[in-house]
Amino acid sequence: MTNAHRRLHPRVLALAALGAILCVLATTLGGPLRADAESFTNEVTVHSDLTLLDGDGIRTPDIISTSPSNVVVAWREGNTAGQYDNGAIRYANSTDGGQTWSAPKTLAPKDSTYGWHYVILYRVGSDLYAFLGRAPASSHNGHPVTNFMKKSTDGGQTWQNHSASFANVPDGFVVAGRPLYHNGYHTVPFWKGGQVAVMRSTDMVNWTAGAYAPDPLETASGENQLVVDQNDPNKLLMFNRVAFPAEDYLTGPVYMSRTESTDGGLTWSPLELDPNIPNMGTKGYVTKDSNGQLLAIYNTMGGRFPSPIETRPEEFRAILNYKVKKQDQPWGPGRFLADGPPIVDRPHSAGWDTYAMADEYAPGKFFVVWEHDTSAVKVAKLDISDAFTGINENWDGGNTTSWDTAANGGSVGVTSGRLELSNAAGTTTSVEQEHAYQGAFIAAFSGRITSATTLDPATGAGANLTLEVANGTRLLAMTAQTDGIYAKVAGSSGWQLIHPTTIGTSDHHYRVVVQPDGTAQLYLDSIDTDVEWQTPLSSEPIRTALSTSGTSTEPAGASVNWVSVEQNLVSTMWNDLAGWEPFQAGGSINPVGELNITSPPTGQNAISKDLPDRCDFSVDFRAEVTDYSTLNPSNGYGTSLAISVLNRSRRLMLAIQQDGVYTIKKGESSWSRIYQRNNAGDRASWRVDTSSGGEAKLFRNGVDTGAPLDHPGPGQRSGGAAVVLREQR
Repeated sequence: MTNAHRRLHPRVLALAALGAILCVLATTLGGPLRADAESFTNEVTVHSDLTLLDGDGIRTPDIISTSPSNVVVAWREGNTAGQYDNGAIRYANSTDGGQTWSAPKTLAPKDSTYGWHYVILYRVGSDLYAFLGRAPASSHNGHPVTNFMKKSTDGGQTWQNHSASFANVPDGFVVAGRPLYHNGYHTVPFWKGGQVAVMRSTDMVNWTAGAYAPDPLETASGENQLVVDQNDPNKLLMFNRVAFPAEDYLTGPVYMSRTESTDGGLTWSPLELDPNIPNMGTKGYVTKDSNGQLLAIYNTMGGRFPSPIETRPEEFRAILNYKVKKQDQPWGPGRFLADGPPIVDRPHSAGWDTYAMADEYAPGKFFVVWEHDTSAVKVAKLDISDAFTGINENWDGGNTTSWDTAANGGSVGVTSGRLELSNAAGTTTSVEQEHAYQGAFIAAFSGRITSATTLDPATGAGANLTLEVANGTRLLAMTAQTDGIYAKVAGSSGWQLIHPTTIGTSDHHYRVVVQPDGTAQLYLDSIDTDVEWQTPLSSEPIRTALSTSGTSTEPAGASVNWVSVEQNLVSTMWNDLAGWEPFQAGGSINPVGELNITSPPTGQNAISKDLPDRCDFSVDFRAEVTDYSTLNPSNGYGTSLAISVLNRSRRLMLAIQQDGVYTIKKGESSWSRIYQRNNAGDRASWRVDTSSGGEAKLFRNGVDTGAPLDHPGPGQRSGGAAVVLREQR
């Protein structure tokens, strides 16, 4: 074991620790991550046509499969000046799992009389159905719509007209989401004029509509997606695109609306916004896989785009992302899926990747299709079958449903949003999940000892408040006792006292950063303890567990407020600057364990490091400023301590000044103060949590500052994702 006791000396700028850049869930002090098996393949272009100079081009694709190898993609193709949502319906087939595609064929042609608004595909057994919306050829917006169906019995190679009656459905409806079979009914989501509903059929011929969902928030919802609730098979959920004023997309987050039905879609609860899924002026996609996970595919940096392409700001590009929600767990972090460059030599080039649809070809494995730039249709495979969306538990639900419990003669319960563990049986009482991040991670929890015991370092009996994270290669095992914090250390047997300190009966915040090489660093109550050790190698089953162990003479008790496990993207203990790139003079390590950056009389010095992933993130750091500069809000000169995180999807910018904390908010170009505090650069621990919609929360020494912080898009597309630390005059 190595204890690094670091002396701290005043400098112009001193960072005692950059705790981490993390892939996180957007909730306070929590965050999930990705297991190694969560992945997507390189994208394949199904069809591209750069000669489409009029109309809205190649748009609104859908995808369906009859096997892991047999796949069909269909899309609308518009080439008439002054028109949108009106064109021919085309399709292509793949027989090798999406690696290669046939030449496009026509499913429904546009002629002098009619064009087509949409196509949505649906599988029933081995048969495929296509829902189609026809519009007058002269319509500039694809309305009014008349609805038709086609059917394929050969895996989508050929199609025939399918007779259907929509007499009991409102005229002019549009289908934009995947139908599903639910409680004996084929159930199809549709929308019309800013209202959402479903229609149902038992025979795929005669269709009857349910009621529209009430819309008290005036969301003007559409392009609705239908899923079955994760916990109630009789409940339907509907997620919808919204239509808000253009300014809302430029200055803040906008989310999908959501409604629920317990009668098969005949009636719906009032629409409300779902703060987990952004909706930036484009259709989102939501589904549930065979493993019970929800998958959402959505855009960030969308909005009401001006035309032509030359007037569209780079920071408002539509970037395609996805996220996963396991049963009884919060949503995982938003992760990057696609962001191709615009084809700028086309007058209607949009530069976006959007309008995604997906189809599950094996449990947790999807074909994903989307439109690119209005000039191409692209496909990739997305595998979430072993997704780890993170441990982020606060027990506000009042139970341990998502945990495996083992009382072993003790007791496990939840009281007032806290996990309560007790044991006096000479055994171990625990809660456990078979999840942990298979790589560098950060584990944290907040809790207190309610009944103190004496630890037997050899056997582990008497371990009072214990956290274990086994990730397949390493074991983090630590326990809080009244005389300090113990851990299992590589090369040592039993438990070792790594941090002697008095732990009373109050809540404490414990946080451990585990590096790729197994080195662990301990933070206690948001303060770096200067303690690091090597976690032991371990092939134990993957798990995250909390436990307590006592005897009849020394009963053990522990109360846990919350626990989290996060992916560690970038972290450093500032033992050296390996992997960090200097700008101008950069920075220096002096003493070991502390980064110092001093600016020249004019200009800036900085260091930066590439990020390995594009995702929702959090950043932790501990720092002080000992020589303040005066910030010029218009140009950013004079930042005393600036930290930027740029991942090509989002850009977080903070400046810690003498009078508070400043940032550049979404939709703005100047710095503004979001948190007022005299001598804000005093040594402190800072944390920023970000969310999929762009909001962020600022914490100082573990306390939410309440600062209004929305982080904007990337100021430029060029360059890699990076974290940047700088001092500038």
